[in-house]
Amino acid sequence: MTRWSLPRVGRTLALVALAACGGGVGRDAERDALPADSLATALAAHVPTHVDSVFPPGEEQRRFLAELGRTTDSLRDASRSRDALLARFTQAVADADESALRAMQLDVVEFAALYYPVSRFARPPYFLKPQTAWFQISANAAHDARILLRRYGGRPLRLAHVDCPATPDVEGSNRLWSGCRVRVAGDTAALQLFGTILERDGRFKFVSLANKL
Repeated sequence: MTRWSLPRVGRTLALVALAACGGGVGRDAERDALPADSLATALAAHVPTHVDSVFPPGEEQRRFLAELGRTTDSLRDASRSRDALLARFTQAVADADESALRAMQLDVVEFAALYYPVSRFARPPYFLKPQTAWFQISANAAHDARILLRRYGGRPLRLAHVDCPATPDVEGSNRLWSGCRVRVAGDTAALQLFGTILERDGRFKFVSLANKL
């Protein structure tokens, strides 16, 4: 087992994340490049500092949860319907409330206990260690939430139309709506303002707030 200092972990996981995403193809440089202090903050808050050789997926998940020191069997602070989740989302944007937006997104424990084990990241050919998969999801989401609030925050946000897939992808007990596009009242173009919506046991949260603004 090797213990790395946090800055080195930040640099290494950033390179792994970019490589796994094809170097950020389709996102401009301003969106790809998180400042070093933002990387360190994200890692300090959410990523254990032990970096091991690759273990089988189940063992990787067990070790990740053990380092987090917590687990869960249900989504917390989730909405009872997709429409209710979107209503919370628009209200948080209107209030410019970044903490309220974060509360609608999977936290690291929910990711490790409920999402990762049945996701494509937990098996070949898409396998990623849970630390790396969480970093990919959370780092860009935090950045994109700030972009969202800079563009729409602090004023009423009304969604004139929401277009999500008719049927979700199913992974274990999770139902996933990806690529939803919305038209904001007053705009003509449909936009992706948030990432995948997760339904589990009749409760709804965002997997990620990553957007394409």
